[in-house]
Amino acid sequence: MSKSSNQIIIVICAAILVLFANLWGYPLYILDEVKNAQCAREMMLSEDYITPTFNGDLRTDKPPLHYYFMVLGYKIFGFSAFAARFFSAFFGVLTVILTFLISKKYVGDRGSKVTSVVMVASVGIAFQFHLATPDAYLVFFMTSALFAYFHFFKSGKKLFLYLTYVAMSLAAMTKGPVGIILPAASIFFFLIAKKQLKKKTIKALQLRKGILIVLLITVPWYAAVYWVTEGAWTTEFFLYHNFGRYTSSEIGHGSAFYLPTLFVVGWALPFSAFLIQSLHKPFKYRLNDLAILSLVTFTVTIAFFSLSSNKLIHYVSPTLPFVAIMTGNFLGAVNSENWRSSKMNYSIYFLIVLSALIPAGAIYAIYNAPILAPVKEYSLLFLTLPVGAVIMVIFLLKRSLRGVVITMATVFILTSNLMFYLLIPKIIRLNPVKDSVAVLQQAERVATYRKFNSAFVLAYEEKLLRLDNPQELDSFFADHPDGMVITRDKYLEEHRLEDFYKVVYRKNNLIDEHDTVIISKK
Repeated sequence: MSKSSNQIIIVICAAILVLFANLWGYPLYILDEVKNAQCAREMMLSEDYITPTFNGDLRTDKPPLHYYFMVLGYKIFGFSAFAARFFSAFFGVLTVILTFLISKKYVGDRGSKVTSVVMVASVGIAFQFHLATPDAYLVFFMTSALFAYFHFFKSGKKLFLYLTYVAMSLAAMTKGPVGIILPAASIFFFLIAKKQLKKKTIKALQLRKGILIVLLITVPWYAAVYWVTEGAWTTEFFLYHNFGRYTSSEIGHGSAFYLPTLFVVGWALPFSAFLIQSLHKPFKYRLNDLAILSLVTFTVTIAFFSLSSNKLIHYVSPTLPFVAIMTGNFLGAVNSENWRSSKMNYSIYFLIVLSALIPAGAIYAIYNAPILAPVKEYSLLFLTLPVGAVIMVIFLLKRSLRGVVITMATVFILTSNLMFYLLIPKIIRLNPVKDSVAVLQQAERVATYRKFNSAFVLAYEEKLLRLDNPQELDSFFADHPDGMVITRDKYLEEHRLEDFYKVVYRKNNLIDEHDTVIISKK
C-alpha cells in the first residue's frame, strides 16, 4: 500500500476510535437528543415524512434532514441510542477525512497530519459528533460546501461548484437559512481577501444555476410542510427560531458578545492553546489560500454568532474543521529555528496549567453535587490530564514539538474515551426517567403538567396527555383516579400542588436545576 493510503487508514481508524466511542453505551437523555430522536421515531411510525412532531405536537425547531438519517438508522439497527447517533458519528468521520485530504493537497504532508491530529483530539469534535442533533450534519455539509468551493477556486472544475450549491442546500435542510448564509458569506469575504471580487469571478459562480439548485433541493419540502400545516411550521420556524432567536435575548439564551470566542477556545481544546498564533502565523509561515479561507470562515462564523442575541456553545461547531486547518498550518511550519519567535512556550505553559485546573474543577464539581455521589470515584479519570502535563514538560525541555503534540492528542483522546465509556454512562443512568419507570408502571394513565422532562416521552409508546392548567389537572384525576402526572418542582409551590395531590416521586433532572416530580391523587 502507498504511504498516502496508509495515512488515510490511520486517520479513519483514529476518527472511528474517538467518534464511535461507546455510542451505544448510555441512553438518550439530553433534551436536544431526546427531542430529535423521538421526532424521527414518530416520523417513522406515522410514515409522515413531512410534518415533524414530538409527543404528537408540531415541532418547529429544525428542518427534517437529520430526522431522515435517524430514521434510516432505526431501520438498519432498530430503535436505540446507537441508531439515533450513528449518522452523527458517521458524518463526523467523513468530516475528519475531508479535512485531512484537502489539507494534504493544499497545505502539505506535515500540516495535514497535524490537522487530522487536531481534529480527532478536539473536545468539541468528540462531543458534537456523539450527539443525535442536527449540528453534526450542519458541520459536515457546511464544511463540504466550502471545501468543494475551494477546490473549484483552485482547479476551475465546475462539478465542484455544483457540489458547493448541493452541500449548501443540504445544510439548509438540516438547520435552515444559516446553512446557506455562513458558507455564502465566507466565500464572499474570501474573494475580498484574495482581491478576486471581480465581475469575471462573480460570473464564474454561475449564481443563477446555483440558486436553481438550492431551490430544487429545498423548496419541495418547505412548500409541503407549509401546505400541510397551513403555514404554522414555516411561520414558527422562520419568525421564532431564526429571526426571533437572533434578534431577541428574551428567546432562548441571551449572553455576552465575546462568548462565541470563548466557546471556540473550550470546544477546540487542547490545541486552542495555539489559537492566537494559528490566527496570525499562517500569514508569516507558509501562507496559503486554504489558511485564508479557514481564517475567513472562522471570522465570519464568530462574528455572526457574536451579533446574535442568543449564544450556545454548539453554534460555533462549524468553525472546528477550519480551526484545525489553521492550527495544522501553523504547527506544521514550526521548527527549532523559529520556535522562539512563534512563542510556543507560552501556549504550552497555558495548556499545562489548564491540565491541572480542569481535573481540579471537575473533581470539585462532582464531589459537591449530592446527586453525583455514586460516581465520585470516576472523577479521578481526569487525572490523566496532569499526568500528560508532566510528560509535556519533559518534551518541552527537549524542545520536541512532535512529542508535545502527540502527548496532548493522546491524553485528550484517552480522557474523552474514558468519559464516554465510564463516567458519562454512570451519570446518565442516575437520571429520574430510569428510576421512576417502576413508579409510573403502577399508574392507570400518565400525563404531564406544564413543562416536564422530555425524556419521559421516549419511555412510553403512547402519547403523554398534556395538561396546562389546574383545571385540566383536576379533570384528569377525576377521570383517572389511579393516574399519575409528571411535572417539575417549581409548580409544587407556584400552584400549591402538594395541598391537593400526593408527591410519589421526586429527583433532580441532572441537566438543570429542577427536580422531576410525579404526583398522584391523595
